[in-house]
Amino acid sequence: MKTWRRILRIVSSVSTAICMVAVASAMTLSASASVGETAVSDMVFQWGVNPESGGGSYFGGCNFLSAGTSGDAGTSGVWSENSGLWKQTSANVEILKPDAEGNMLAQTWTNKCQNRYGTSINGRTSGMNMAVSGGNPATQPSYSENVVRISGGSGSLNPSTNSATVTWDGSFTIVYYGGMTYWTISDLKLVVLNGKGTITGTASGYGADMDDPATWLTLPSTPIHVADLSDVQVSESGITVTPDYLGVSVSSEIQGRNPQAERTASNESWWGAFPDSWLQYAVLTGQSSYWYTSDGGAGTIQPRKVVPAMTIAHDTVSVVASQSVVQAGREITFDIKAPQVGKEYQAGIRAGSDGQWVLLDEIVTISQEGSASLRYTVPAASATGSYAFAIFEKGDAANPVASTTYTVGRLPGAPTGLVVGKPEGTSVSLTWVAPDDLGLPAISAYVATAIKVNPTEGSAGDADVVSASFDGADADSGILSALEAGATYQISVAAQNAIGAGPSSNAVQLTVPGAAQDDDGDPVKGGTTISNATLRWGMNDEANSAAYYGGCNFLSAGKSGDSGKSTVWTDGSLYSASSGNVRIQKPNAAGQWEAASWGSRCLTRDGTQVTMQKRVDGRSVNTESQVVVSDGEGVVAADGSTSIRWTGSWTVVFYGGMTYWSVSDPRLTLDADGNGQLTATASGYGADMDDSTKWNTLSDTTVVLADLKKVDVDKAAEDHGFTQKPEYLGVTVNSTGGRNQQAAKTADNAAYWGSFPQSFVDFQMLTGQSSYWYTSDGARDYAKPATALSIAYDGSYSVPVPEASETLELDTTAGSADTSGTSSGGSPGVGASSAGSAQNPSKATGSAGAGEGGSSQLGDQADGASAVPIAAVRDTAVGVAAASGAVALASGLPLGAAWVIRRRLGLDPAFELDRSLGL
Repeated sequence: MKTWRRILRIVSSVSTAICMVAVASAMTLSASASVGETAVSDMVFQWGVNPESGGGSYFGGCNFLSAGTSGDAGTSGVWSENSGLWKQTSANVEILKPDAEGNMLAQTWTNKCQNRYGTSINGRTSGMNMAVSGGNPATQPSYSENVVRISGGSGSLNPSTNSATVTWDGSFTIVYYGGMTYWTISDLKLVVLNGKGTITGTASGYGADMDDPATWLTLPSTPIHVADLSDVQVSESGITVTPDYLGVSVSSEIQGRNPQAERTASNESWWGAFPDSWLQYAVLTGQSSYWYTSDGGAGTIQPRKVVPAMTIAHDTVSVVASQSVVQAGREITFDIKAPQVGKEYQAGIRAGSDGQWVLLDEIVTISQEGSASLRYTVPAASATGSYAFAIFEKGDAANPVASTTYTVGRLPGAPTGLVVGKPEGTSVSLTWVAPDDLGLPAISAYVATAIKVNPTEGSAGDADVVSASFDGADADSGILSALEAGATYQISVAAQNAIGAGPSSNAVQLTVPGAAQDDDGDPVKGGTTISNATLRWGMNDEANSAAYYGGCNFLSAGKSGDSGKSTVWTDGSLYSASSGNVRIQKPNAAGQWEAASWGSRCLTRDGTQVTMQKRVDGRSVNTESQVVVSDGEGVVAADGSTSIRWTGSWTVVFYGGMTYWSVSDPRLTLDADGNGQLTATASGYGADMDDSTKWNTLSDTTVVLADLKKVDVDKAAEDHGFTQKPEYLGVTVNSTGGRNQQAAKTADNAAYWGSFPQSFVDFQMLTGQSSYWYTSDGARDYAKPATALSIAYDGSYSVPVPEASETLELDTTAGSADTSGTSSGGSPGVGASSAGSAQNPSKATGSAGAGEGGSSQLGDQADGASAVPIAAVRDTAVGVAAASGAVALASGLPLGAAWVIRRRLGLDPAFELDRSLGL
């Protein structure tokens, strides 16, 4: 009820404001009608809304426009082609987009998420442009440039008073996140008086919520301002004007998901907002802050929000080609639109931009609907290159009335050197060499096809052919999946461009292995053998976050050697980004996985140092690193029970190297109900926060890394893998012997209260990391829950980069942390010869310092304190908690003394920070 009351309140206020403006405008215009006013009935409205409305999106591929009023999907979800929700045309409304030459062509379902050069924009969210490997040009727009075109507008134009009134029937829908959220604008009305005006319309659609996928509300139809126009020049031919956006502030009444960013010198070229009534309605749809400038630089979607110019012009004669490229001997269709019904035109063709026009025999006659089509078969002997099609007044072959261009291209040649790898379950890897003839236009993808050699009698034809597409002219390898166990296939690869697929490569025959075998080599009835499974996991946020000492915690590939003592690693000699089949990967700013490195081990995806702050999504700021272990072998039985083993190791490093341990040879087991474990051999070294001399080699120990429950094994078999969070929340552990005991579960910590498995924690009692792996009433407890792990049975199951989350803004006015690496007294403190800062963690050496007291374990909530009077500690609490190198403040006091100060004050700086933020 609260939601509906809010909706009705907003709709009521918006409707009232719009009606008042409409009445005032109508009265004024009526009073000001004058000589020079011309009645019109053929006006065309064309607008792209903004680049973001055709841009790559964080989910669902891209944002796009659709003709007409899209129906009710019933839920917030990505549209499919078969849903029938998307339309290119609807009555007098159509969606167009330019090709590489700038010709406006009909947008299609297939190319709606491509730019004018045919390059995919799916997921492209980094600025107005993107670099395209092998693309021509190398820098291309990250948006489709789609526009809505509405014809049949009627009303009047008066250039002498710079005034106009035009109305259109028809609707178009604005679709974001591939269909997760969408709404419609209907029946536009333009009103201009003395060079100032508005375009209004009726908004309708559905309310969605990023934080609650179950939210799906039908919103009431509401009048809104589509555009405010401040500087309109009305001419006899129409209007071209850029709506107000730049410099427009958001009203304080607009409660969007994110506030409007502060206007600065760096963002003023794109800073602004859509009209208030548009924004009020957008709040209801869930799209609010997509229509004004929120935080973000030039490399984000912010510049794509700016409103482009719109045109309102007489419906002139136009020609649109059905495709931009056609093969010689094939057919192409030209659609002609013209306002004069029954008008006849002569058609003509010419080669190049300055060739001689050759008139065709066909006569084009404009229908009652104001359109006509001509189907033309390109002569088989036509040379490749650019051509033009035009229509002429009958008897005038020199002056085209309207024209468009198209290209006669050719298919690419056959790839060579196809090599088919060893089957991995029901998947195989492929490599090939590009053809000598790349075709015209350039290759856009390669298509691999596997045809069953001896199909089962009576089997469906589609089941006997398996294919896969690999995008990009530079593609030279891929994975072909979903083959049938025990079947024999002929496999080939063909290059594809905008015309179609060229001839196939050499064919390679392959027989897929039959029945799967278990660990003992016995056949598993109906099972599938796995030979290249991949394990991907970040363990928890704390394992990739800022540390109170040593810069940060991080993952390293392989089993790191013995440093000989508890000390911060000063160089990369013990670190590895890859070791055999084990790699460490992390997201980059473009939202892609990339190899981690010694230099980036403490950096976020944006290249900034990790800090102790929280993100907007409630998780810890962290590097988001994950260990990736490939070449797993095993079996998935017919009932879904699974057993997969990997050979390889990775190392978990805390406090910059002060304490670390390794994981080796993990094994996954699941029963038919999807319950099981990920186990491994743990090894490493024991350290002690209270005794910097302690450093002992630990015996190899089998531990449970993760408990898994209710994995959907049927879906996993269908998807060739699964992603699931291990058990942690609500798990009780015996923490006797740990530095801190497992905290009591309360309403405050219930959202993250739990533990890693018992055997895992038991081993951490020896490493000194015990309470980093369960809830211990520490300031960092929210960073300890296990993160989702992914198991890919073969290369067809991919794990996308998680969506980025911004850092919560901190109020540091109460004081700031000194992270210079020395105390206020200027001399190194006890237990550290030189405390390392977050900016240069490699400079830190010495022991981890003294802790809270009790058993000899590393503490999980040690906060640094500067050598300043006790009264000053409380003032700097926020700054201390925020600094990733906060222990540098302790360089003038032992950490034990810092703990005493904190406990006597009853102050945990991180807790104070959370409280001040309302977290």
